[in-house]
Amino acid sequence: MGRTGSGKSVAGIFHLSRANFHEMPWVIIDSKGEAEFARIRGLKDWDMGTVPTRPGLYVIRPLPDDTKELEEFLWKVHQKGNIGLFVDEGYMVAPARPSSKAFRAILTQGRSLRIPVIINSQRPKWLEPFAISEATFYQVFHLNDRKDRDRVQEFIDADRIDLHARLPEFHSVYYDVKGNDIRLFSPVRKAEDSIALIEKRLDVINRTDNTIKRAAI
Repeated sequence: MGRTGSGKSVAGIFHLSRANFHEMPWVIIDSKGEAEFARIRGLKDWDMGTVPTRPGLYVIRPLPDDTKELEEFLWKVHQKGNIGLFVDEGYMVAPARPSSKAFRAILTQGRSLRIPVIINSQRPKWLEPFAISEATFYQVFHLNDRKDRDRVQEFIDADRIDLHARLPEFHSVYYDVKGNDIRLFSPVRKAEDSIALIEKRLDVINRTDNTIKRAAI
């Protein structure tokens, strides 16, 4: 979570580069046409009519009017399981009102269905509540709006870290919910470095059906 230009998107790609898309498909939901995704060689455009079944990295680009189609796609993901989601702008896919019933089901049941989700958002106060309450971790960059900071602070003890304190540029607060561990993170590696690692793994995935070879990367 973080304002535009805070380092949020670069961190999101960093986490995506570490996802297990060599074991199962991961789908990027790109609602705003993020330029960084267009740079990833081996990323496959996908139609929302079906869900991918092979390991790899896929992208769908729903338009604002595609609400019904996206909801149907998310229900297919829920039904299938074993598929990861990377949501580039959370409030465009999972707004608080009107909420997406399919996405709420994924957020609340995703662990048992093996549907890991990474969500980027610059406006956490507009997010579906379960997107925050069910999170395994938070990574919080600078947020412009006090209400956004207050929203996240509800889940992190202010005595341990004050999210209203300004961080150095591209730094973040990382909170591991299960471990109850809070750390201050310096900037992650550059986006182009994470993209290079993604492309290297996708090259192997797209060239082989050999599970052992995929696991080796």
